[in-house]
Amino acid sequence: MVRRTLTLVVVALFALFVARPVAAQTPPVTPAQTVTLGDMANELEAAASALAAGDASAAATSLEAVNTTWPALEGDVATSNPAAYTAIEIDLGVATAALHAAPAKLDVARAAVDRLRATVAPFVEIATYTAFDAAAILLREGLEALLIIVALLAFLRRSGNSDKRGWIWAGGAVGILASVLAAFALQALFSAASAGYSREIIEGATGLLAAAMLFYVAYWLHSKANLGAWQQFIDQRTGQALASGSVFGLALLAFLAVFREGAETVVFYLGMAASISLNELLAGFALGAVALVVIAVLLLVFSVRLPLGLFFRVAGLLVYYLGFKFVGTGLHALQVAGVFPSSPAPVPSIAFFGIYPTWETLLPQLVLFLAAIAALFYLRAREQRDLAAQPA
Repeated sequence: MVRRTLTLVVVALFALFVARPVAAQTPPVTPAQTVTLGDMANELEAAASALAAGDASAAATSLEAVNTTWPALEGDVATSNPAAYTAIEIDLGVATAALHAAPAKLDVARAAVDRLRATVAPFVEIATYTAFDAAAILLREGLEALLIIVALLAFLRRSGNSDKRGWIWAGGAVGILASVLAAFALQALFSAASAGYSREIIEGATGLLAAAMLFYVAYWLHSKANLGAWQQFIDQRTGQALASGSVFGLALLAFLAVFREGAETVVFYLGMAASISLNELLAGFALGAVALVVIAVLLLVFSVRLPLGLFFRVAGLLVYYLGFKFVGTGLHALQVAGVFPSSPAPVPSIAFFGIYPTWETLLPQLVLFLAAIAALFYLRAREQRDLAAQPA
């Protein structure tokens, strides 16, 4: 129930941003706000080439384009690396002043542009999310839906209702179709609302909501981490559907299981879409899909049984990692939008974990890390108490 509620909240958030008057609540959108740091790097390359040829006029034109686009990009650099932000600000001023004094100061302009190229280059190459993250989301969500489908089929077989398996497959197929439609609908809403700094606000809010969903998933996984709890969960849900006397209930159960995971997958992908390259996203999606197909064949055709306890614990760890990263990147996006302040912290940027050198992003992640350590000690102590309480 909580997971479905969070998904609906995300949909409502997108609708709110689409419906609101953009001009009244967001800064004016200019063409510069649609550019990227890659575009800025290209203009700097053009300026360097012009300076190498001694063409101060062409270099000045390229540098003017850099100065025009920089205000739309500086927030991302400032919250990722304050020192780099300061260096770019200084060198842009030096290069511009030197070109105004051309040809006497061409050497100064060349040196400043070269420093700008070196400073901007790392930001162009960094993608916050990787193919591993994209594959992990699809694999985790897909595996949970697959396990529920397999468990429903096994229950029907044990209860002598194998003839009703078609309803399970039908419900699952409709769930996949509904997830695809939801992906297109949410992407359309996301694109319509992604103008100027509202894009960063939506990305940040989506990332934080996705993190909240992931941490709830981690709790749910832990509650089903033993075979008895998992079997009780499946038997109870399937028994209720059969007791209603309608096979439609079985199809609905399969549909909800698949659509819930599919909707969550869509939300998670939207949360990372702006911070992952298309190639990484497609590679991760393909890798996750292939792994799911292989596991599905093993479970459904060869009747291989997964060690549920190990699966839920590994999945819980993976979910925690993704949630930790979503918190950092979500807060970072809100900093870029100017919603949250940005105070430099003495730590390096670590894209793999979504760590940024600001206290506003770092402190919540430290709290999450300490909470995870405390939870591990608590769970270990509880397991030892349970073992000690068992009769010899």
